[in-house]
Amino acid sequence: MNDFKPTIITDGGPWANHNMPCAVMDQTEKAVLDLNSNVFQPSWKAQENGWHLIKLNNKFQKLVLQFLKLI
Repeated sequence: MNDFKPTIITDGGPWANHNMPCAVMDQTEKAVLDLNSNVFQPSWKAQENGWHLIKLNNKFQKLVLQFLKLI
């Protein structure tokens, strides 16, 4: 398997052009690049359907997520 390195082009403004596909929806949708954190988020279409990325910082947060999955 080859690692994919996205190409990001920006002029320093609040926008960028890239070729990273969305990891959630079909590969024709582009991911959304958050320039504040340099993290790719799901595409706008995926976000409209309720998809979001979350970061769990500690074991308590992971435990809460596991509990919510069971409900």
